[in-house]
Amino acid sequence: MKTASNLKSLAPFIAIPVIVGQIPSGLAMALNPKIITDIGLDILPVPAWFFNSLWVVIYAGMGITAWKILSLEKASNASPSAF
Repeated sequence: MKTASNLKSLAPFIAIPVIVGQIPSGLAMALNPKIITDIGLDILPVPAWFFNSLWVVIYAGMGITAWKILSLEKASNASPSAF
């Protein structure tokens, strides 16, 4: 069963990949505002808000997966309780 402290430990696992994942796109847009046309993404029929939202969900999913893997490792390393 997940407790509040376990779920609080999830927040950095979501925040860090989302923030770090958005840094390259922010820098690319700041350094070259025409980068979307330069790399050919302007022909994509997907709105920018959807594209960015999708990547936020993907990065958050990676963080949740990392948190889940680490929490499983901690649970498997714990000593079994005596009956």
